[in-house]
This record gives sequence, C-alpha cells and structure tokens, in this order.
Amino acid sequence: MQLHDGKVDYWYTPKLEDFVTIIPIEGDDVYLTKEWRTAWHGYLATAPTRGSGQSKTEEQRLVHVRNEMKQEVGFDAKYIKKLGKILLSARAMQTCHVYLANISRFEIALKPC
Repeated sequence: MQLHDGKVDYWYTPKLEDFVTIIPIEGDDVYLTKEWRTAWHGYLATAPTRGSGQSKTEEQRLVHVRNEMKQEVGFDAKYIKKLGKILLSARAMQTCHVYLANISRFEIALKPC
C-alpha cells in the first residue's frame, strides 16, 4: 500500500475464525460466564462465546449457539433470535454473530427459530 508521502507499507489482513456470542436470559436475569482472559491477566464476566469454524449458514451457527449454551450455562434455549453481527476490526477479517436466547419456560416476544 502506498502512503500519502510516497512510502510503501505492507499490510497483512488476517482472516480470523468467526464466532457466536449468546446473551442467555431467563425473565429479568442474564446468565454470564466467568472466564480467564490472558490478555487481561484475570477472570472476566463474559457472555458465552464460541468459535463458529467454517459455518456459513445460520443453521450451522445455531448448532454452535446451542452447544455453547449447554456447555457454559447448562441450558438449551427455547427461543433464539439473532440480534445482528459485529465486524470487529478494520485490520482483521472476523465477524461476531450475536444472539439473544430465552431459556425460560415463558415466551417473551422472541420468535422460535
């Protein structure tokens, strides 16, 4: 890439694994996980998150969502709704797909998948 001053700079754009993040709710409660994060040198409360590998379809990503819910929170979700996706960086290609998961027995304005 040529800069405005004429110098040439070589940029590397890594393609990182996309991932899913789930916000599990039950009534007024939100379930988070306590995870060690090396970059922060400590434990953080985080939303359950899992790499989605080579998943290209929504159906494939939902398998990862359900597996992460069972592993980290111990529940499956009755209703799951995709809230959207976040592109995390200007320099790296990586997408976070964000889901809201209702694990309660009562429907609260979420449509079934």
